[in-house]
Amino acid sequence: MNLPRIAALVFGFGAAVLAVVLMAARYAAGGEPTADPVLVGALAAAAVGALLATIFDARQRGRLLDEQNAGLKRVAEVQKRTVDRLQIINAELKENEQRYKGLVDAQGDAILRKWPDGRLTFVNDAFCTVFGVAREDVLGRVFRPAFHPDDPPPLLHDYADGGDRPRARYDQRVRTASGWRWFAWEDYPIRGEAGQLTEIQSVGRDITERKEVERTVRAALDRAEQMSKAKSLFLATMSHEIRTPMNGVIGMAGLLLETALTPDQRAYALAVKQSGEALVELINDILDFSKIEAGGLELAREPFGIRAVVDQVTELLATRAHQKGIEIAACVDGDVPENMLGDEQRLRQILLNLAGNAIKFTETGGVTLRVSRGSPGQDPAAKGRLKLRFEIEDTGIGIPDEARQRIFGHFEQADSTHSRKFGGTGLGLAISKKIVETMGGQIGVSSAFGGGSVFWFTVALVPNRLVDAAPPPDLSGRRIAVVSASPILREPLVARLRQSGAQAQGFASAAEAAVSLVAARTDIVLTDIALPEGDAEACLPSLRNWLPPDAAVIALLPPAQRGRIPALKAAGATGYHVTPVRHFGLERRLAASLAGIDLDEGKPRADAQRITPQPAAGGREESRAGVQILVAEDNEINTLLTVSLIKRMGHAVDSVRDGAEALGALESRPDYDLILMDVHMPGVDGIEATRRIREGEAKRGPGGRGRVPIIALTASVMDEDRQKCLSAGMDDFLTKPLDPNALTAAIARWTKTRARAA
Repeated sequence: MNLPRIAALVFGFGAAVLAVVLMAARYAAGGEPTADPVLVGALAAAAVGALLATIFDARQRGRLLDEQNAGLKRVAEVQKRTVDRLQIINAELKENEQRYKGLVDAQGDAILRKWPDGRLTFVNDAFCTVFGVAREDVLGRVFRPAFHPDDPPPLLHDYADGGDRPRARYDQRVRTASGWRWFAWEDYPIRGEAGQLTEIQSVGRDITERKEVERTVRAALDRAEQMSKAKSLFLATMSHEIRTPMNGVIGMAGLLLETALTPDQRAYALAVKQSGEALVELINDILDFSKIEAGGLELAREPFGIRAVVDQVTELLATRAHQKGIEIAACVDGDVPENMLGDEQRLRQILLNLAGNAIKFTETGGVTLRVSRGSPGQDPAAKGRLKLRFEIEDTGIGIPDEARQRIFGHFEQADSTHSRKFGGTGLGLAISKKIVETMGGQIGVSSAFGGGSVFWFTVALVPNRLVDAAPPPDLSGRRIAVVSASPILREPLVARLRQSGAQAQGFASAAEAAVSLVAARTDIVLTDIALPEGDAEACLPSLRNWLPPDAAVIALLPPAQRGRIPALKAAGATGYHVTPVRHFGLERRLAASLAGIDLDEGKPRADAQRITPQPAAGGREESRAGVQILVAEDNEINTLLTVSLIKRMGHAVDSVRDGAEALGALESRPDYDLILMDVHMPGVDGIEATRRIREGEAKRGPGGRGRVPIIALTASVMDEDRQKCLSAGMDDFLTKPLDPNALTAAIARWTKTRARAA
């Protein structure tokens, strides 16, 4: 606020008012205006006030002009600095634009932008070079390159319908200035502030060389796959062709060994049989190794019994062990579930491999196979699975420390020198390791050179809770003695009997057992036929003197010693059991003995007083004598072998040469208990014949003859061959060369099933 100016204006205004008042008063009094000093003074004062106000106002305006000029100078300076800064920024932008343009053009990728209707708004130099066009000729026009006629129609990407549509990536082969080239395109939308589509940018990179490499690699993979299939087909074909005659060689040699031969003839026949078995084992290892290398190892998930598998393995290897004068035995802990889901065939293969190796490297003593639950720390996290631990212990030569590190490798052996005593391909342990790892487990060995070995492995299996396990016989309170100088035979038997509640004790000799037999009543004695005091025939009479009259004495003998059974019974044995001792066979034998039943005669023992019967739950029925079997086989030697083996088992058998004759035989005689069906036969093969048999049974319905078990006989051992047989309706699968023990077990298994169904 300008106070001096206001004061001057007030003073002048007041003086002027005073002058006007004086003049009005004089005029009202009728006087004449004269030069009154007072009036003149008032007018002068008014004029001075106005002048002062004007002076003060001028000074104020001068100050304001000065301030405005100073402000304008400051604004001018700011504007100059802004202009200078903008010039610097503009120069940097031009430099960056040139740099980025150079980078965009130098990288070689074709870059373009276009409006949603397809008209180009920008292309880089690389685009113009690739497609041989000038920039001014293509901008504002739709770009449509020529696509290769062998390729599918180009993909259309519509970005206008959404605000967040992702980028699109695709490969296309287009015509360029240098011919057909592959480009990897990446399109992405450019949108305005409101999300509307304004432009689409595309970046294309030439990938022709990469595509050519991919094509070359793909062609190489196709060729490798074809070669792998050809190799697998060759191996399968050669395996089948070799196994077919080897079935006759090994089988006939086995039959020959059971006839009356001179020592030299027996040695020659045994050499033929062992050589054939070694060749078959070699073929099996090569096939498995080839399958594993090709990545074709797949696991089945089928129900099976742990104890049944273990018993089968010990039975299959028993002959080889007994020929070397050693024992083989097995024991499964009582807390291991019997019924499982998994790959029974692969588990059996591992056990046969490890136990077979143990027998090969053991000269005295024997081999023990144990099965137990894995420790809590080993239980897998997968739902419902259980870790089982298998141990194969031998009393063989042991393994040096340096060899234990490499024996699980391909073609590796503990002794790899040319002078090694034991042969083999060195594939068995490598194959077993791969199978174990595929089954979710581990494998290893502990050994001391010269002190035997323990090979162990764990596998993850699923307990089969859909099948109720048969309870073992209740042997609570029963006193059972096991007499054998071999701890391999004695200790597993004692452990298994104690699992069933028996008061079982083991003794190394008859003399050692006598003290216990005299001191307390004993219900059953299981005695080896070879005792330190002599053969069982000589020891049994005195052994019976130490027992109650109603006690049972069961002789344990290898299969080759069956001819001694009458002499053993005459010496005081009430029964016998063939070693290796099966879990279920032992249970049934003990239950019958406690009931005073002679299993061989099928009636009560004449010399036995009845003991309180015990339930025989879980025991298996013996195969019915004299079952009727049909064999379909086109190879005469294999037919002769199979028929001879079946007749030696006491069964009736008919044979036909192909599937058509098998169908005719089944029509004329519908009461066959079992059919052994070769797979590869002329005309109607085994697969087709099985399908027709199953179709006929389905048409006849429940009122027909029922379902006849069919077991495949084949030299083809691949998993797909087995699956093909099962899919056609076959019930079981036996491979050639035909193992007599496996044939016996299969016939017993399937004729029992049919007997119960009837």
